[in-house]
This record gives sequence, structure tokens and C-alpha cells, in this order.
Amino acid sequence: MDVILHLGAHRTAETGLAAMATHHAAALSQAGLVFWARDEARAGLFDGPVGAHRARRAGGRLAMRAAGLEAGGARTLVVSDARMLGPLRHCVSRLRPYPDAGARVARIAGGLGAHRLTLALAIRCYDAWWASVLARRESLHADRPAGDLGDRLVTQPMRWRHVIADLARSVPQARVVVWTHEAMAARPDLVLGRLGGVDPALFSRAMRPLCGGDGPAAPQHEGRMPFDAHHRAALRAQYAEDLAWLSAGGGGLADYMDEPAEQMRAVTAEGRGHANDPEPECTRPRRVARARRKGTERARPR
Repeated sequence: MDVILHLGAHRTAETGLAAMATHHAAALSQAGLVFWARDEARAGLFDGPVGAHRARRAGGRLAMRAAGLEAGGARTLVVSDARMLGPLRHCVSRLRPYPDAGARVARIAGGLGAHRLTLALAIRCYDAWWASVLARRESLHADRPAGDLGDRLVTQPMRWRHVIADLARSVPQARVVVWTHEAMAARPDLVLGRLGGVDPALFSRAMRPLCGGDGPAAPQHEGRMPFDAHHRAALRAQYAEDLAWLSAGGGGLADYMDEPAEQMRAVTAEGRGHANDPEPECTRPRRVARARRKGTERARPR
């Protein structure tokens, strides 16, 4: 059986992907795919803080339930919960993206040796990601770290490529698949189609609620950009290095899943990409066109 752990990251449209999968649960089940969104995963597997002991117990429960689903005819299980990487408060308190991700995921994956395992991760440009993370924490009335955040985040050594390498080396039996929020946030159908091996046409109606208002929109916590132009440029340059590393093969550690034509939209002139969750299709083309025009204008020699 294929078991896919959709690890997040937080603030990369993981709620939009889960909403689409939940909306199409019956069709996915007929195609042999079972999707556990965050609430299902936490109720059955990750109840309480995911410390070392709880993570190992969760891994054992996950293996047992995967075996039961396989016996019932399912061919793919997707478990989606960004908390598997670690809580956002750890990222903020240490000003690093998921410093303990490998060890945490390895404990959960420890009992899945009988299954084909994939670790799925979305990443996002650093200035936009940190702005969204900090805004989310502030919405929960958490204190912002002291000091010059721009300088601290530019000089801290942990990058997405280090998180990816940590996951790949900690769970060597797993395939690691990575995509960017900027290129794929508005295409949850394509993401899940490629991850789960189902035809994206199955989700042809998935995007209509985003424009038609048939479902509640996920809360936004984007906030204002907390960095100056110098810091933003440095953070975008670091992200561009991550994307170049992924495009060159990711050191043989990860498969890069972005649409080729969309890859370099991950570093826009604004440095923000899309909103945290998929925006309405009816407004997206105008925003994409504006972003591309701005990127072209900024790229011209002066």
C-alpha cells in the first residue's frame, strides 16, 4: 500500500488541499484513495502533543489502520497534518524552519516498513512564509521574538533544503516529494492527483466553490511584511538557491513536483507569492499577470 504523509509545511495552503480532498472523499474512495485531514489524523493518531513517545505510538496506530484499509481494498492513504513536522511555536522561538523535523517524522514512520512511504512537503518563499507564520502566532496572542527579526532570519543557517535533507536522511526508506506554494497553491487538484496517482479531472468541480462561495473560506493570517527591502531581497535570494538545488536534482534526496513553467514564479517581485490558501480562480489570472509584469519591470537593467 502507498502511504503518503503530507507534512505541510504550515502556511502553504495545506487547509485548501484538505478541503478539496474532503469535498471529493467519495470519488477518491472509489479510486482507492483515502485522505485523512488534520482533524481526522489528530483524533485517531496524534492526540495531544506529538512528543517522542506519542509519536511512536501514533506510528504504530497508523500502521495498524493502514493495514486495515489495505485489507478493505484501499491502495493509497494520505495523512495530512503539518504538526508532524513540529509546532509553529518551535519555529518562531528558535527562528528556524522545523529544526527537529527529521527525528519527529522518523518516529511516526517507524512502523510503516511494510508500505511504500512518501513524505510530501510544500515550501514557500522565506519572507512571505515568515510574515504569515508571525501573523498567525500573533493572532493567537503569542509574543513576537525580540531583536531585529530581519537580521536574525537572514543569518540563521537553516534552509528548506536542510529540512528536506534531514527528512530524507532520517527516513531513508521514503520517497520525498517537494513543491512550492507559489506554483501549486491554487492547484490542489494537481498536487493530489500527482501524489495519489488519480486523474486531476476527478476534481474538476473542486475549484468552483472558491469562486462561487459554496464553502467557507479558510482564515487568512498573512499580516504585513515585517522586513525591509534589504532583508526581503536576501531572503528571496536564499529561496532561489533552494529552488536551484531542487531543480538540479536536490542532491538525489527529493523529487521536485512544480510545473516547469511555474517554477520561477516562486520568487516574485513582491516576494509574497499567493495567499496562504487558494484564491478564487476568477481573480487569480489578474494577480498572476500583475506579478509577472512587476517581475519583468524589476528585471530590466537600469
